[in-house]
Amino acid sequence: MPSNKGDGAVAASLHQRGCLESPSSLPVGGAASASPDPSHIWLPELVQRYARSLSCNEVACTLRLVNKATAAQFRGPQDRTVRLSLPVPHHAFVQRWRAMGALRGLTVIQREQLSWLTACSGSIANLEVLLAREDCACCLDALRAAAAGSVPLAPAAGLPLGLYGPQRSSGGGGHQDVCEWLLASGCPWSDWAAGRAARGGHVGLMDWLLGTGHVSPSKGLVEDAAAGCDLPTLQRLHSTHFTQQLGEAFKERVMAAAAGSLTADWRAKVEWLEGQGFPRTAEACVQAVKQPNGRGRLEWLQQRGYPLDGGVAVAAAEVGVVDALQYVLESGVALDQRTIGMAAREAARRGQLAVVQALHARAFDVAVAATAAAERGHLPVVAWLVEALGAANVLSAAVIRSAAVSGSMELLAWLVEALGTEKVLLAKVFASAARSGNMELLAWLHDRGCPWDESVFAAAAEAGCEEQLEWLAARGCPMPGAGAALASPDPSRIWLPELVQRYARSLSRNEVACALRLVNKATAAQFRGPQDRTVRLSLRVPHHAFVQRWGGVGAMRSLTLSQRRQLPCLTARSGSITNLKVLLLGDNLSGVVDKDEVLAVAAGAGQLKVCRWLCQYQRYPPDNGVIRALLAAARGGQQAVCEWLLDIGCPWGEEAPAEAARGGHVGLMDWLLGRDWLQGPEALVGKGLLAGTAAGCDLPTLQRLHQTHQLYDNISKEAVMASAAGSLTADWHAKVEWLEGRGYPRTAKAFAEAVKQPDWRTRLKWLQQRGYPLNGYIAVVAASVGAMDALQYVLELGVTLDERTALHARGFDIAGAATAAAGRGHLPVVAWLVETLGANKVLSAQLFASATRPGKIELLAWLHDRGCPLDKSVFVAAVEAGCEEQLEWLAARSCPMPEDGEAYARPACNDDLATLKCLLRLGCSLGPDGRAFTCALENIWYSRAGTTSNGRRDSAWWVAAEAGLQHGLPWLLEQLGPHVDWDAVELMGRTASSEVDEDIKAWKSELLDRVYEMREAA
Repeated sequence: MPSNKGDGAVAASLHQRGCLESPSSLPVGGAASASPDPSHIWLPELVQRYARSLSCNEVACTLRLVNKATAAQFRGPQDRTVRLSLPVPHHAFVQRWRAMGALRGLTVIQREQLSWLTACSGSIANLEVLLAREDCACCLDALRAAAAGSVPLAPAAGLPLGLYGPQRSSGGGGHQDVCEWLLASGCPWSDWAAGRAARGGHVGLMDWLLGTGHVSPSKGLVEDAAAGCDLPTLQRLHSTHFTQQLGEAFKERVMAAAAGSLTADWRAKVEWLEGQGFPRTAEACVQAVKQPNGRGRLEWLQQRGYPLDGGVAVAAAEVGVVDALQYVLESGVALDQRTIGMAAREAARRGQLAVVQALHARAFDVAVAATAAAERGHLPVVAWLVEALGAANVLSAAVIRSAAVSGSMELLAWLVEALGTEKVLLAKVFASAARSGNMELLAWLHDRGCPWDESVFAAAAEAGCEEQLEWLAARGCPMPGAGAALASPDPSRIWLPELVQRYARSLSRNEVACALRLVNKATAAQFRGPQDRTVRLSLRVPHHAFVQRWGGVGAMRSLTLSQRRQLPCLTARSGSITNLKVLLLGDNLSGVVDKDEVLAVAAGAGQLKVCRWLCQYQRYPPDNGVIRALLAAARGGQQAVCEWLLDIGCPWGEEAPAEAARGGHVGLMDWLLGRDWLQGPEALVGKGLLAGTAAGCDLPTLQRLHQTHQLYDNISKEAVMASAAGSLTADWHAKVEWLEGRGYPRTAKAFAEAVKQPDWRTRLKWLQQRGYPLNGYIAVVAASVGAMDALQYVLELGVTLDERTALHARGFDIAGAATAAAGRGHLPVVAWLVETLGANKVLSAQLFASATRPGKIELLAWLHDRGCPLDKSVFVAAVEAGCEEQLEWLAARSCPMPEDGEAYARPACNDDLATLKCLLRLGCSLGPDGRAFTCALENIWYSRAGTTSNGRRDSAWWVAAEAGLQHGLPWLLEQLGPHVDWDAVELMGRTASSEVDEDIKAWKSELLDRVYEMREAA
């Protein structure tokens, strides 16, 4: 008799699900009625009904275990198989996988599949069981992908019952709770997680990932949305996240994803993408033919002009769609032998016998196809090939080894029967079988006397199945590395990929890039993604790696002057004083560092220790240089740094509350406004404060401050309105409307700020509908920020394609847009303008000169290849940019150099000794009579930057001038010797005596005294 206890427990469970009637509804008839006989309830027809309310895994793990009769009733393979990609009852999962040694029978690959499939199921409780184990290969990146969307899994032959999952476990994706749990467990953020969710059709999860702010939309997001989401979602993502021009190759992938999409509106997506200029290519047909209605999709796409090629035939062969393959072949597509061979190989690998038979007449490499079929254990394909062509033409050593790797005992037994034991039962075959992890196959080979050697044990160790290794050792299988080698453990057995992944979770991104990846080639290959190879200088960099990269001679040759000045700023932001000392105390950046900016960046990042060290190292007086740090700290919301700066005597800056508001830090803004030492005029404070509030704060805060800091001049009002139009707050529309109601003007400045934002298209359309005017400056702004789609949108507003030549007449400064784009290094924008308007309207020496600013050799090479003119102004601009590699590149292409010594002036003033030495090395003339020295001196002497509108010295320029006096001018004197026109210097001295302003006269006199001291020293 079956156990009543088991029946009652399951009956209670089913009652909770509403599968059984309440006991109160049963007839009452004494003791028999009070204790119903389970056999009266547990009837086969009723149990079948209960099963329909349960999942397949609940049937396999719970219902079948009630009694023998139920087990016999559900004895089919579909009832006994546990699908790990679907939720498994927790008690059954724990019983199978939590015990010590539960994973002994699995290979490394199978342990990885176990964690992937469990993540796909969405069961956090089960996933915790695996993560708690030391021997489970849980790669958190793979788990995140499985939870967010679809993870392609290749089923391994010989997998134990319960590990065989679907080939693409997309049904288990979209689990936001699993994603949240994984991230809380230390899983690093990844930009492709949102794309995985989109490909799985999980729009809510995708939006959640994007909304966290940790995930940046990648180009692949549009492709994934085209594959898994509906048309409105695709349109939203395309317009919101992608303002850059998309390359043709990427557009082809997006169109192909839409053509192969499983959504009901796949046709509408294809038609919409066609309207956006996405190309019609054969890749779309390749993806379409892989779907269940592949033949119908192919016919529809062909009617719309999509071409067919050999790749479509290969795809049809892969999925076994014979009618689609015949359709391609009958369409007249010419297939070369390589394509036919590839199609046959992929069909054989997937066991598509009908396709192999259809391709047989076209003569493919039979041995390759047979090997591919044997790799997956497809006996029918191998047997048919042998029957059709003969064993001698089909069966080879590679086929036999592939059959062993597949773990298919049936195929290997068939080969023994066909070829004999002497050709099949070899040590190499035993080693191949050891990689499969199939214990039954190993026992079968051993029982038949198959020889073994050290390679068999090594192959089993590589597979990583403990049970298999113990089985081999118990039967005396030879082990590699006898004697002393065994006393020294092989590092490869400790440095396993799954363990390395765990090590990486405890390291920062820069430690992974600079240390972990360098351990060996396998680790470098494991962490080969851009996110693993990129060193972020704004985060802490391991000191040894920082010294190796930036401490050597010539380490800065590829950097422009601007980038050299930015390097210590980023290092200060990271908070590493030891790395900052390498830069500031070394010789590579001598004189070119803007120490005020370094302090400001550290203050903005809240690095108080770095700020204290900088002030001690630089012996800062509490002057305007420290005010920059105060403003940066306010912008970054760093109240502790603000308090410290004010405590050490930093002068008050009226812009500080405005900067705090621009950063969205309302509390800090109110704290700064509430200080007693607010010294500026109320109008001066309000002018920047309202603009900052409009940019960074919400509407109620703007309304509150507007009552106390009203503006009356139109210029200030225009700035406030533009800040609101470019605000990143959710209520930017409301702020713009409210300001309009207060009489703030509608100007093109609002467009210029809106076009810089990710959702520029929505903003521009909305502003245009409200009557905001467009002008050429907006095109220049779009070009300067590299917003290709935005630039194209602006240029085409009301302008047809054949009217673009009249853009200058319409007020669009195309040359200015191109120059701005080149100055920021945006090659795609420059290329588009050249292609659209013609090289003669865009390419100029002025454009080339602007292109030297970012220091990108590839941009210069692109311009040079298209005949962009070179003249002296280009070389002078490159000198000002200060990149040695760039100067050498221009000199190698015979770019004209100034002969009057002018080229030396700016680097001498900047104290840029590296550029000065590079010019001398390239043979750039110092000019007649030492003209280089007087040019440099005049740059300091006559520049308007040397004085303010009140005739007072500007501190930033004076710092630069001091730098030039420290190293730049003395270096020039050393090179020129007596060849300096001192008469010109004395003439400058006589003009100084006639200065009316006493401060300027004293400053020029001091400057000349310093110059004459240099002369004496030289």
